[in-house]
Amino acid sequence: MNIIGKIDFENDPEKRMYLFIAYGVSQGISLLIAGIIYLRIKSKNEKELIHIKNTGVVANAQAVVDKDTDGNEVITQTIMEYDMDKVKQMFGNTFLTIGVSIFLYYKFQIIKPLAVQSLFAFKNLLEQPLVSIHIFGKKATGELARPFKSSNILGPKEEAVSDKEVKRMEKKKN
Repeated sequence: MNIIGKIDFENDPEKRMYLFIAYGVSQGISLLIAGIIYLRIKSKNEKELIHIKNTGVVANAQAVVDKDTDGNEVITQTIMEYDMDKVKQMFGNTFLTIGVSIFLYYKFQIIKPLAVQSLFAFKNLLEQPLVSIHIFGKKATGELARPFKSSNILGPKEEAVSDKEVKRMEKKKN
């Protein structure tokens, strides 16, 4: 990142043009990969159910099973529904990044975020579990098991609920 600070984007229109191209290509690749993941999720149509403790972030949940011992709602979703929610978050995050970066440039003439986001777009893609599963073909086990662990310390904490615990809650309900 120190190298980006040494490049003079403000006074050199040629470097600025290359930066705009790099930014557009990096964000375009991010959107293209998110689109490919979206299509692969739809084509796989995985119907296996997963149970997640709802922390208020699961929007399109199929059904609330019950409350666990701590009083948290347990959401049942198919893998397809869960992955679709995550890929929609990818699209939203990419569009938000594009919007903020363009706003900062056109409103305040701040160009450094474009340079930083040109690089971070690829880093963010490589850290996405959906990219590892649907693009690189890795198995959804271990770190890639659903629900995914958030790399953001401020992000929502999603926890899987075991089938044994779900059965126990259903028995308690009946």
